[in-house]
Amino acid sequence: TDAKATHLWGGLGSSYNGVCPAGWKVPSEQDFRELNLESAQDAFDKIKLSAAGLRDDSLGSIYNVGTLGFYWTSSVDGDKSRHLLINSDIVAFYTAKRAYGFSVRCVK
Repeated sequence: TDAKATHLWGGLGSSYNGVCPAGWKVPSEQDFRELNLESAQDAFDKIKLSAAGLRDDSLGSIYNVGTLGFYWTSSVDGDKSRHLLINSDIVAFYTAKRAYGFSVRCVK
């Protein structure tokens, strides 16, 4: 009934837990920002994020493995969601349609 399925992106205490096991959640954009990540190496050292690439939403192909890391946050922006992008020297947040196959890092 929720065309945006926004409830699936909620954290602990939401009626749905989305992709994470009970007691875990997808971090919000603010959660990631509080880590002060500066690079892909820093992201790996602090919370073991890797440059896993992404799955294209239309063709299903995998791109940028070993070069870029894309991680969903639980933060929403209309019918899209916010994600973290990391590479060797960039850590930034962007908005993307939810059909992209980005990685998820569940936290307690």
